[in-house]
Amino acid sequence: MQAKYIIYILLLLSFFIIISNFDNDENSSPNEEQDISKSDTPAYLKSIPEPYYVKPERSVPSTYPGVKQVLMARDHWGNYEMDEFDCSEMAAYIEWKLENNGIDAKICRADNFLSSGIGHAWVAVDLPLSRRCFIEATAMKGTYGIPKYAIIRGNDRDIDAYMNYSNYDAIFEDVYEASKYYGSTQEWDWWGTNDISKADRSILHSRK
Repeated sequence: MQAKYIIYILLLLSFFIIISNFDNDENSSPNEEQDISKSDTPAYLKSIPEPYYVKPERSVPSTYPGVKQVLMARDHWGNYEMDEFDCSEMAAYIEWKLENNGIDAKICRADNFLSSGIGHAWVAVDLPLSRRCFIEATAMKGTYGIPKYAIIRGNDRDIDAYMNYSNYDAIFEDVYEASKYYGSTQEWDWWGTNDISKADRSILHSRK
């Protein structure tokens, strides 16, 4: 009889523990869940200025002339500097400019570009009414204008160049995806350089 009484007490205690845990789960707020998800964000991603991408009030047409319009809109793109503002930072910069003007752009990366043993980065632009084109980011440096070889189109006479730029090892939708792939923003952090358009730098940092 005493054993039955002990079992009955234990069953009651188990029941109250289950009910208590259920109430705690119900009372947890959405904000608490959001805080947990934020804590899971890698520290290097938090170094990207936010908001990084902003939908424009008026988009530039997703056409070849539209791409040229964006690229021609600034008189200074920064000068090439290894490990500070080289192909990867330049590619991320141009991808940001195109996206913030309403044009779908991606960052491409090859680990052994043209069998040179050197890694390289550039930009891919998907144009709805024509073939994808590529932008050689390092061509967009220094003074005003677009060098002839900066934009590589599918209908160019030099089809070999187009095939070379189509041969990437990875393509990233945005700077977040590119940073996660490398586990760092070091390759893409153009926003840390002063050698770019002052207007673009002020636009980005004013959002912090």
